[in-house]
Amino acid sequence: MLRFPAPRGLSAKLNLYIGGATCALLILTVWVGYASSRAIVEQQTNAEALKQVQSITEKLDDFVNRIGELPNAIAVNQQSAGDEPRRDTVSYLARLLNNAQLDEAQSVYIAFERLDWQDPMAHLRVDRLSAPRAVEANYDFHQPAYEWYNGPKQTGESYISEPFFDARRPDATLVSVSRPVYDERGGLLGVAGTDVPLDRLRTIVAGIRLRPTYDEKASEAEDEGDYGFLVSRAGRLIAHPNEDLLAQGVDATEEITNPEDGKYVAAEPEGFARVIMRGEPRRVYWATASKTGWKVALNVPEATILRPVRELAFNTVLVGGLSLLLMITLVSILARRITGPVNQLTTAAAFVEADNYQVAGLDRLAGAQDEFGQLARGFQRMVREVDARQQRLKQAEEALRRSESHFRSLIEHASDIITVLDAAGMVMYGSPSLERILGYDPADLFGKRFIDYIHPQDAPLFSSAFVPSSQRAASAPVEFRFLHKDGSWRILEATSTNLLQDPSVQGVIVNSRDITERRRAMELEREKEAADAANQAKSQFLANMSHELRTPLNAIIGYTEMLQEEAQDLGHEEYLPDLGKIHAAGRHLLELINAVLDISKIEAGKMELYLETFDVAPMVKDVVNVIHPLVLKNDNRFALHVEDDLGFMQADLTKVRQSLFNLLSNACKFTNDGQIDLSVSRHLRDGGEWMEFRVRDSGIGMTEEHMARLFEAFSQGDSSMTRRFGGTGLGLAISRRFCQMMGGDITVTSHPGEGSTFTILLPVKVSETAAGGEPAGVSLMPSALESASMVLVIDDDVRVHDLLRRSLAKEGFRVEAAGSGEEGIRKARELHPDAITLDVMMPGLDGWAVLSAIKSDPDLADIPVVMLTIVDDQNKGYSLGAADYLTKPIERDRLVSILKRFAGDAESRTVLVAEDDEATREMLARLLEGAGWKAVTAPHGRAALDALEKHSVALVLLDLMMPEMDGFEFLAEMRRRDEWRDLPVIVVTAKDLTAEDRLRLNGQVGLVLQKGVYQTEELLAETGRLVAARIRKGGQDKPRLPVRS
Repeated sequence: MLRFPAPRGLSAKLNLYIGGATCALLILTVWVGYASSRAIVEQQTNAEALKQVQSITEKLDDFVNRIGELPNAIAVNQQSAGDEPRRDTVSYLARLLNNAQLDEAQSVYIAFERLDWQDPMAHLRVDRLSAPRAVEANYDFHQPAYEWYNGPKQTGESYISEPFFDARRPDATLVSVSRPVYDERGGLLGVAGTDVPLDRLRTIVAGIRLRPTYDEKASEAEDEGDYGFLVSRAGRLIAHPNEDLLAQGVDATEEITNPEDGKYVAAEPEGFARVIMRGEPRRVYWATASKTGWKVALNVPEATILRPVRELAFNTVLVGGLSLLLMITLVSILARRITGPVNQLTTAAAFVEADNYQVAGLDRLAGAQDEFGQLARGFQRMVREVDARQQRLKQAEEALRRSESHFRSLIEHASDIITVLDAAGMVMYGSPSLERILGYDPADLFGKRFIDYIHPQDAPLFSSAFVPSSQRAASAPVEFRFLHKDGSWRILEATSTNLLQDPSVQGVIVNSRDITERRRAMELEREKEAADAANQAKSQFLANMSHELRTPLNAIIGYTEMLQEEAQDLGHEEYLPDLGKIHAAGRHLLELINAVLDISKIEAGKMELYLETFDVAPMVKDVVNVIHPLVLKNDNRFALHVEDDLGFMQADLTKVRQSLFNLLSNACKFTNDGQIDLSVSRHLRDGGEWMEFRVRDSGIGMTEEHMARLFEAFSQGDSSMTRRFGGTGLGLAISRRFCQMMGGDITVTSHPGEGSTFTILLPVKVSETAAGGEPAGVSLMPSALESASMVLVIDDDVRVHDLLRRSLAKEGFRVEAAGSGEEGIRKARELHPDAITLDVMMPGLDGWAVLSAIKSDPDLADIPVVMLTIVDDQNKGYSLGAADYLTKPIERDRLVSILKRFAGDAESRTVLVAEDDEATREMLARLLEGAGWKAVTAPHGRAALDALEKHSVALVLLDLMMPEMDGFEFLAEMRRRDEWRDLPVIVVTAKDLTAEDRLRLNGQVGLVLQKGVYQTEELLAETGRLVAARIRKGGQDKPRLPVRS
């Protein structure tokens, strides 16, 4: 709500209050003037409108009287002839009609009462079409239905009929004006009359307006929406601007529906009413013509009536606004003159507030005879009385302190619920909080024993505390259950205070506090602590099992790999099959252990997601390459269907790859000499982008019963499958849990003997919630290729691309290719590789031009360039800045040697191995030494620090779980030293890293390898890469933290 600051100065207040009062008075005046003016205008308008309506009724009556002269003439003519029709009556009627105006009389007639209707002389009528002959009448006009005859017959005077349609002229609506014809004795001879076109009457009503104008053009321009209409005696609408509301057809008795304003007109003979038509307020005025009994009505928009009022209101507001502006100006001038004395008084008051009672500055003001002089004199008298008032104030405060002593006695001893008991334990008083906490109105407990509401088991405890309290000042706190009004028990904590001897109380005050929720919270906290302890124990067990199982397996697998290499080097080929079986069995056992630990971590809620953004197509191709031997093993055929632009996705790369591998390996396992298809697509679903991996095989298939148990842990389709195909039944269960953790799922469709189709559906961008709260887009596990040494191959021959990629990848290099000089320069600027191989003879920009462009670019000049060409022109290459020069055909060993030279020399190939397990430590040392590295070992972190002091090492292989000083503590100590701060570290551990562990390691180690999971070649390649990167870059860039698992 918008608030405006209150005025502080007197001048501002005067301006505000007087101006506000003036404005309010002006608004009131304007409103009263507007209301009275509106009433006057409405009265005048109502009178004017009724006058207009009455004027039209008079015109209508005048017209009827004038047209009534025709029936009068016919009657006089017949009366002069006697009782029988005259022979010249028809010619007389024709002459009479001919003399009448064409638009006023349609026909004239006379009908005789005493003649039979079939008599040719009974009904003589001449109209415009038959003149000068009579119209043949073929109906009995004596019947009551013919109003033109029976109306005057019954009334005995001139009569205006209801509108009817002429059968001879269906397009003409007529009104009959007729009168009775009497003989000399007063007997009825018949009825004479004339038929008048209704349009003639409508023209009389059509011209009615509230304020008529005689200028036709002006009338069209100033049309204000008012209109008139005509209602007959029977309430029929016979004239109206809207012709759809008028009677149609030949049946003159047909009922006509009146519009909304017609309802009011039909109700009263005259008057006016306010009506809402199509959302617009309007006024309708009407009066009844005395001659015809017809009602003339005028409908006027209310806006037309009130236009003068609005103009008056505008003029009044304008004048009032100018008056207000003038008044505010005068008030402002007056306020400034008034505030001078007030400011003097304010200054004097400030002196008094500061205990300065010298107010001589007010003497001149006090000498004035106006109100300010009186105020100044009064202020001086007030100052002289301040000291006396101070004394009286102190006396009043002392009296107030004594009067509050009784209430303070109660307040100081009060708690949440206050009850006062007499010596017998009867309730004398209960505080209002009783109803809020325990549901009782204080009157419900008055005169009742307090102990009767306490739980029987707790009553003795309360009694033992209450009885002594009545004999001494207070009791110790006691807890008991008290009956709530709803029947439940609440836990109260109470203390009793003895005030029996206090004359103002004379009772024992029991202060009670409801501690039910606190007790429940304490119970829940104890249960939570027990659950957390059990969960922590399970987590610790999983961590210990991971370390204890993987560490010996790591040694078994490592030594088996070294024995395989030694047997192959020494020519003992006969040992290789057995060593291969040992190695395969160790790997299989490790996979089983990892699966059991994974499912245990999932069930314990300890499995975490590590999000990273990766290109989907390369990941799929990597999995396909790994699975290809399994496809060939059972003589299967494989087809890959990948959309052209799969793009990137953000997910846990390891879990996506593992899930896809499990599905493909199962398809290979359960399919023999069949077809396996992998389809990968990206599509929109439920407002988001999803990635779909569909694995279809033509294998043995499954029944509905088998599929129902398919994703249960330790379960396959049935026991016979386990015996026939092997496996733990954990792969699909783990894969589905992984996908569900990432917000997706795995589904399956299958029929026995027809194969199966498994579908992985994952969101393209896994949310932070699914990933356990890690920031989106931040990965603790970047791809190994992101940190590997990159070589850019610029050559127009794609075969060279493939050859160099295969050769250099074995040595740990990442290869990117460009097919032309222009593309090579662009990729060099985008990727900034560690080295470039460049062909000389290429279309477009040749190698020399590309080399010149690279060396002239400050951002690319420091990148080593190796020239590859069949043209032997080394001097030109060196002169342009090439790092080395090779001629085709390329010698692989020489190329690798050149690239490794830029990665570091042999003197830096010393590695510190920090590992507590002796077998693993010895295995790693032998592995490194076999690859040409020098190994220095340490059994724990403290020994590793001592080794760093004694040896100059290029890299550290570190286990995290060690005695005395673990890997985390070692890292912290090592990074404190400037000379070791940029030393690359590879973590080799059996520990399952948590998110907290990865955060502690991030930025401090270059790679994390899980024991028993990494390949020997991977360890050697990463060791060489990190050492080379440190030498080449001088340790300026800290390595990121990729994880191999």
